[in-house]
Amino acid sequence: MEKAIIHCTTEIVHGGCNVCPTTATATYEVEFSGKMIGIPNLDVVSLLRPIVREHGYKERQEYDVTGDYDVFETSNNSVDVFETYQGLRFKNQGIEKEVKPTYESDDEVFKVVNGLLTDLFKLDAIEFVTDIPEN
Repeated sequence: MEKAIIHCTTEIVHGGCNVCPTTATATYEVEFSGKMIGIPNLDVVSLLRPIVREHGYKERQEYDVTGDYDVFETSNNSVDVFETYQGLRFKNQGIEKEVKPTYESDDEVFKVVNGLLTDLFKLDAIEFVTDIPEN
């Protein structure tokens, strides 16, 4: 089973003026296949994107009358990703799944991502390891 290690650091960011508050902002990196890849958030699409790209999927956007959507594709598989009011809808030739974009716990995100990887992207599940401190 492949392993993805998720690293989290916290940066203190100041808004730049005397009324802007100083905030702690989490930044994430995924270590996968010997590469460190920065991701904006620890959510379903941010975590899914570097994994499927590493497995040969190309990403493009489609523009439709009903809305824009992302397409991840290889020579033998294609997965469409639609943003909906309820969350995200993933669809390939015969399977369609609705998921929330974010979850309460990291383990829930990892479970959803693995479900999408195996069911729609036809890839093996990933073992996710984190160095994220508990709140």
